[in-house]
Amino acid sequence: MEVTFRTRNVELPDHLRAKARDKVARLAKHLDGWEQAEVSLSGERNPRIADREVCEVTLRGYGQVLRARAATPDPLTSVDRVVDKLHAQIEALKGRLLLRAHPSEPPTGGEAPSAGDG
Repeated sequence: MEVTFRTRNVELPDHLRAKARDKVARLAKHLDGWEQAEVSLSGERNPRIADREVCEVTLRGYGQVLRARAATPDPLTSVDRVVDKLHAQIEALKGRLLLRAHPSEPPTGGEAPSAGDG
């Protein structure tokens, strides 16, 4: 999976970039076929906002786009929350894909009793 980073109003240290790349790339383990991940980190400048570090991750693959956003006081915590949200979305997508591939068929048992039988 190709992981790209965008930043706005924040500097991204190498150790944070490496941890974020590992965490986002680990999502591909749950469902193969993700082509691209875009990690966007930004910092809010308003002093009244307590959760200043915003992380948004967009995953593309399977003809699907999954996106999650989280804001916390710490950038690594924001990445963790986004990864948790995306993990839940991937599990739901996996369930939908399996249902589409293997639709449940109505049970074919014996004949249904008619109203006239007695």
